[in-house]
Amino acid sequence: MHKLLYIENMLSDVKWAFDGTYMPDEEFSPERFFNDGLSNSTEFDLQLGYFSSAAISVLAESFATFISRGGKMRLVINQMVSHKDKEAITRGFSDEPIDCVDLSNFNQLKETFDEYQQHFFNCLAYMIQTKVIDIRIIQPLGGKGIAHTKSGQFRDGESITSFTGSANFTVSGLCVNYEEIKIDRSDSVDAMVQRRIEKQKSDFDDIMFKTKTNIEYLLPSQLIEAVSSEFGSKDIEELLDVEKKLKAAKEKQKSKRQNLSDMFVAEDINEATPHFPFPSGPRDYQKEALKSWKSNRQKGLFAMATGTGKTLTALNCLLEIYKQYGFYKAIILVPTITLATQWEQECKKFNFKNTSVICSKSKSWKSSLESIKMQEDKFFGDTEPSYILIITYASFSRDNVFYDVIDFPKKVCKKYYL
Repeated sequence: MHKLLYIENMLSDVKWAFDGTYMPDEEFSPERFFNDGLSNSTEFDLQLGYFSSAAISVLAESFATFISRGGKMRLVINQMVSHKDKEAITRGFSDEPIDCVDLSNFNQLKETFDEYQQHFFNCLAYMIQTKVIDIRIIQPLGGKGIAHTKSGQFRDGESITSFTGSANFTVSGLCVNYEEIKIDRSDSVDAMVQRRIEKQKSDFDDIMFKTKTNIEYLLPSQLIEAVSSEFGSKDIEELLDVEKKLKAAKEKQKSKRQNLSDMFVAEDINEATPHFPFPSGPRDYQKEALKSWKSNRQKGLFAMATGTGKTLTALNCLLEIYKQYGFYKAIILVPTITLATQWEQECKKFNFKNTSVICSKSKSWKSSLESIKMQEDKFFGDTEPSYILIITYASFSRDNVFYDVIDFPKKVCKKYYL
């Protein structure tokens, strides 16, 4: 038997969206969020409107990782489900013996989750029966309306990443609809974030322990099959035609993997020079932002919606400077060390060299600055040395950092603002 456990991975290791927002067809998408969360946690709380187990199939590899490492999922759903999911959930609440693969066997689990056939639903029923997936079915008190909250938490025993948003845990919610997820992290120093995370878990615990008083708890026999002729709506449609949507979603995943492979090939070809990190190039609105910046003498503020790639757009401006002059010089100020690290990672994707992070955790920033100064002092050629300084607000406000940065040789005074 072959087992694959990712015990060393933790939520603190994940590269989360630095603005905390996940949107479809962006680098940080809802699908990526759930994949990252599942692959790096041992507890998963999910409170939903509509649930479809097809989402497990979309996330087959990360869900197999989560379950095989002993992960436990607590699930709160409303009463509207597909026919197959109703059967699986009902079986899971029964005492009927159910055949399932070894839940610690990653390879078998991945294959089972990926197929979305009868064995998949057997495994789902077994996980419900053994409380690997613990489910509560709820509706508002009085039976009017439906539960429609979309939120949850990933936990690894040390860190918590919580989320709210518009995305249901369905194929459409992850891969088709225009949805948004916003996250909070337990390593935040914001007291309001900490209170939100604590309250979210407390409310979820109340539902699981059946102590919450403004809802009704339903039995599996009260599950209602989603039928468009009776409950016609876009939400209901998410639960229907699953096979067709699932096939399209997996084709999209396959295409993404191919594009990623092509990207690595492109990066190998252009390894020595800065370049845009994706073969498809900037999106149209990012191109428009670059055009506006250029027409305004390379100055301006980017008023862009959350999750639309402001970092990529800004670094694309720096790339434009490189294309024009053969060098780049930039100082990037950020509020936190986490953001400084994320900007550094984005710079690496563009293949920008001489990138220095200056913050309280960096012990080598002074020698890094001296190295850049030496390159400037010794410069005699046609192309000036390039550099990027990424500095936290707190560090930049210190006299020793501020004067070190502004005391560069005069050649550095060719300024290009982002």
